[in-house]
Amino acid sequence: MLNQLPRRQRDFVRISTEMAALADQLGIQSDIGVNMSLEGMVISLSDELAFEPGSAELRPEATQVLDTVARVLSETNSKLRVEGNTDDIPTNSPLYPSNWELSVARAVSIVRYLAEEGGIDPPRLSAAGNAEFNPVVPNDSRANRAKNRRADIVVIYPSGERRFSVSPVDVLGSADAAAGQTQAVTATQTAP
Repeated sequence: MLNQLPRRQRDFVRISTEMAALADQLGIQSDIGVNMSLEGMVISLSDELAFEPGSAELRPEATQVLDTVARVLSETNSKLRVEGNTDDIPTNSPLYPSNWELSVARAVSIVRYLAEEGGIDPPRLSAAGNAEFNPVVPNDSRANRAKNRRADIVVIYPSGERRFSVSPVDVLGSADAAAGQTQAVTATQTAP
């Protein structure tokens, strides 16, 4: 029955099952989450699991989780984007003058680990930092801030849409043509 599901759903069932088993084995159920978004699957790792406070250095416990993540994601060929997320409290570090730098550094640490230690092909990987601007809950309590400090590994599934490009000359030519049509319509409308 699982084989009859679309690839995206099969991957979700397989990966969420494996991540849940790992979380149970390590006793870190509240530190790992697997969800679906419009873009794809999102594997969330809590800040408490992944990093020391105010640091982009991976904790030893995180590497064991990332080893499993790399193994299960090696069975897909989808692009992966790692997003660092923080709470809204400013950093107090000359190394990371704002949450932007901290969130990007954390994402890069995970990308490097997945590529260098996990064997994920680097062209599949990208890193992004959201600072405090992608919260899952409002930053209005200590517990909520802890939920917002996380790293998300987004498994991106193609939407089926094709990319296209338009040159500036095409756009300007179309704009000029559209303006000419508007003037012609206006002139036609005002003529007796």
